[in-house]
Amino acid sequence: TPIFKQKVIEYKWLHHLSLNQTADKFSIPNTGTIYTWEKLYHSYGFSGLLCKKRGRPSMKKSKSKNKVNKPKKELSYVEKLEQ
Repeated sequence: TPIFKQKVIEYKWLHHLSLNQTADKFSIPNTGTIYTWEKLYHSYGFSGLLCKKRGRPSMKKSKSKNKVNKPKKELSYVEKLEQ
C-alpha cells in the first residue's frame, strides 16, 4: 500500500539505513523496490506511491453505425443465378 511504502522510506531516512538494511528490516526481497519508491517519493510526493494501472487498456466495444440499416445492394442477374 502507499502508506506502507511511505513508512518504509521515512524509516530509512530517520534511521540513516542503507537499502539492504531497510530491505532486511521490512522483509522486502529486492532492494531496487525501495530505491524506486524513494525516487518516486522524491519526485512526486505521496501521489507517486499510489498504485498505477498496468498493462494494455481494454478495448471498448464501439457501436458501429455503418452496420445498422445498411441498404442491401441488388443482385445482378449472374449473382441471382449463382444463388
